[in-house]
Amino acid sequence: MSKPSRKRVLPAFVMVVFVIFFTNDLVEQLLLWAIGVTVPLTLCLTETRNRLGQIDRVYQWCWRSYPWCAGLGAASFLLPKGNLAGLLSVPWLVFTVVVAVYGCKRLLERNRHALEELAMDCGLLYLAIGGGWLAASRFGMPVLHFSEEIVALTGIHFHYSAFVVPIFVGLLGRAVDWRAQFPLRYRLMSVGVITGPMLVAMGITFSTVLEFVAVVWFVGALLLYTALLLPVVWKREQRGGIRALFLLSSVTIWGTMALSIIYSLGRMMQISFFTIEEMVLLHGIANAFGFVTAGAWAWCANLPPERGLPSGIPHSLLAGKGRTGADILIRLGWVDEARCVRGLVDDFAVFARPDFDPDAVHPSIRSFYEDTLAYRLEAKVEWQKGFRRFSAWFSRLTGRIGQCHLPPAGEKVTEMNSRLAAVKEVCDRRVAPRAWVRTHAGTGRTVFVAVYSIHTFAEETYMNIALPFPGGNLTGVLRLEHGTGAKGKSDGLVLTSIQGVKPGDQGLYWTSRWGLVVLPLRERFHVWVDEEGRMQAEHEMWIWKWRFLHIRYRLIREEGCPREALG
Repeated sequence: MSKPSRKRVLPAFVMVVFVIFFTNDLVEQLLLWAIGVTVPLTLCLTETRNRLGQIDRVYQWCWRSYPWCAGLGAASFLLPKGNLAGLLSVPWLVFTVVVAVYGCKRLLERNRHALEELAMDCGLLYLAIGGGWLAASRFGMPVLHFSEEIVALTGIHFHYSAFVVPIFVGLLGRAVDWRAQFPLRYRLMSVGVITGPMLVAMGITFSTVLEFVAVVWFVGALLLYTALLLPVVWKREQRGGIRALFLLSSVTIWGTMALSIIYSLGRMMQISFFTIEEMVLLHGIANAFGFVTAGAWAWCANLPPERGLPSGIPHSLLAGKGRTGADILIRLGWVDEARCVRGLVDDFAVFARPDFDPDAVHPSIRSFYEDTLAYRLEAKVEWQKGFRRFSAWFSRLTGRIGQCHLPPAGEKVTEMNSRLAAVKEVCDRRVAPRAWVRTHAGTGRTVFVAVYSIHTFAEETYMNIALPFPGGNLTGVLRLEHGTGAKGKSDGLVLTSIQGVKPGDQGLYWTSRWGLVVLPLRERFHVWVDEEGRMQAEHEMWIWKWRFLHIRYRLIREEGCPREALG
C-alpha cells in the first residue's frame, strides 16, 4: 500500500475501530471490518497504471472519496436502523458504485481477452452489490422475503467472498503463466469464482437445491485456488512471513468452506446442523481474518504485475458537437497551415519491424500511402446478407451526421474526391496528424473524414486513425502485415485491427473525454497490385464474428493530379 493510500485509510480505520467498541453485534462488526480494512486493503491490489505510469483517474477518485465515505458509513452503525442511519450509509454505497465503475472501465479498455484481469474486474463489480445490501440493512428495508439478519449477511457475502476471491484468483493468474502450466484448471477456477457468488445468492433466494449446488461449485473453485497457490508460493516466495500468511489464508478456507457445505446441505435437507449465529461466529470470523485479511496482506507484500499490454493507447482529442462534415477541422481551427503533407504517412519505412519489411511491399502501394492525393478512388459497397435492411437506415443517419456516409445496398460504384491537410499536433495530441477527407464526386456529400497518425509501442509502429463523431471519435489502430499480391507474391499489404497470436494495440475503440472503450468491431484492409498493374483494395468489417460490410476499391494513379487543400 502506497503512502498516500495509507494516509487516506488511517482516518477511516480509526473511525471503524472506534465504532466497533460501541456495537456488540458480530454481523455489524464484520461489516465494519470490511469497510475499514479488507476493502481498502484489497482495492490496493487492483491499482492500474497506463503506459506512461499514470494511475487510473477513477481509481484515484476512489481513494479521494474513501475517507469520507467510509467514515460516514461507519458512523451509520452508531445509530439504530432507520432513515438517518440509512442516509449515513449512502456515501459508502456511492463509493462501492465508483469502485464498480473502475472495474467496468478496466474491462472495457482491454483489447484482448485476459481471464485473470476479467476475474479481478468481476470482483470490483460485485462490491457495488454489497454496498446496496449494506445500505438496505442500515435503512432497515425489507428485501424480498429476507429477514433483517439475512440482508446484513448478504452484505457481508458481497463485501468478502464475492469481492475478494475473484481478485485473489486474478492475482494468481498474474503470478504464473497459467496458460502453459494449468490452463483447464485455471479456467474452471476462474469461472467458478466469477459465477459462484451470484449463484449462491440466487440459491438463497429461490431454491435450497440450487443453493447447495452453487455452494459446492464455489467451494470447489476456492479449494482449487489454494491447491494451485501454495506450490507457486513455495517455489517463488523466499520470505517466511509471507509464506505463513498465504498458508494461514489457504488452511482457513478449507475449514470454513467445509462448514459452508454442511450448512447448505442441512438447509436442503431441512436439518439444522448449525444456527446462523454459529455460522457467523465460526465461518464469518475465520473468513474475515484468516482468509481475507491474511491473504490480502500477503498479496500486498508480493503483488505481481499485469501481464498484458498497459492501457493508454494514444488517441485523438477530436470530437464533433453536432454534424461532422468535411469542414469540421476548419470550424474547430485545427488545420495547420504551417505544415505541408502529401500522403497518409511521410515515410512508409517507419513501419519496419523484424517481421515486416516495407521494402518488400509493392512500390505502387508505398506510393499510395506517401503520395495519396495522386490517386483517384472508386468504391463499390457490398452489405452482407442480414444487414442489407439496416444499410438504408445507416445511410440516412450517416448522411445527416456527415461521416462514414456509405450508400445503401444496391447502389453502384461510388467515385470519390480526396482532400488532405495537416492538423495541429497541439490540438490532436498525436504525432504529425493529417486529415484525409473523401467526398462523393457527383454530389459533393461527405463520405469520410479521418485524421491519420502513427504511434509506436513495444517496438511496433501502428497506423492510428480517428473518425470524429458527435461526442467523441472512432479510433482504428491498425497493424501492418505482408499480404498476397499478383501471382501469389507477398508484395501486397494487409492492415488489420484483429488481434493475432502476439498481443498488440490493434483494435477499434470509441474514445471521448471520459476515456477509451474497446468496440466489438473488427476490420481488415487488403491492398494489392494485380497482374495488369492495377491497384485494388478490399475492406472487410465484422461485428463480433459476423461480417457485415465488404468494400471493393480501385486506386487509380493520375499523373499531374491537382493537390487540393482542405477547405
